[in-house]
Amino acid sequence: MRVVIPAKAESTRCKDKNWREFHEEKCLVDILIEKLLRCEIDAQDIFVSSDSQELLQGIVDRYDVNAMLRPPYFARHAAPFGEVIAEMVSKFDADEDVALAHCTTPTFDEHQLVIDEWRSVNCRSIAVAQEAPTHLLIGNNGSMQPLGWSFGMHFTCSQDLMPIYQMTFSFQIMKAVEYREFRWYNAPDCHWYVPEQTHIDINSEQDFQDAQAIYRSRFG
Repeated sequence: MRVVIPAKAESTRCKDKNWREFHEEKCLVDILIEKLLRCEIDAQDIFVSSDSQELLQGIVDRYDVNAMLRPPYFARHAAPFGEVIAEMVSKFDADEDVALAHCTTPTFDEHQLVIDEWRSVNCRSIAVAQEAPTHLLIGNNGSMQPLGWSFGMHFTCSQDLMPIYQMTFSFQIMKAVEYREFRWYNAPDCHWYVPEQTHIDINSEQDFQDAQAIYRSRFG
């Protein structure tokens, strides 16, 4: 299995989130690589995709993984991520198993369990989804409506609600040819792995700080 870690040098909503110190002088990319190395994944099967040669060289020196220098077009915020995915897997053979692993969910540490489930279940793709908070609303302010429940006399208590899930983008696996066909993380008939704990996907400075606190409490 090959594993690709997308890690642009810059981020618009949370400055340098992939590469700045997150915990004990390690960045999010460091933390993810060390988790993957504890799985049945060799360093030479890990590819870090970034638009910074300097950052890539540093990560190669530390872990002996592969650098995947991303062309400038695919590092632009406006680049459709389906095209970015197709470009990242373009070097792999069509029938190779390829995992896309995002470093922005640092508290997720069940990569080996996802790999084991991928190998045991007959499916085209596997991805991680977690249960979403209850009593969600959908729509714009002034016209929001309950999602999967009702106001008033037909209100449903949280323990009786049908679960709603959200994709975490933390770890997903497909054949390389499937990524090129769907230009997305998963196939429509995806098999979902649901972790017991919920995780923060870092999109803002507040997310970064909250994830640091949760990471410290779970991993020390």
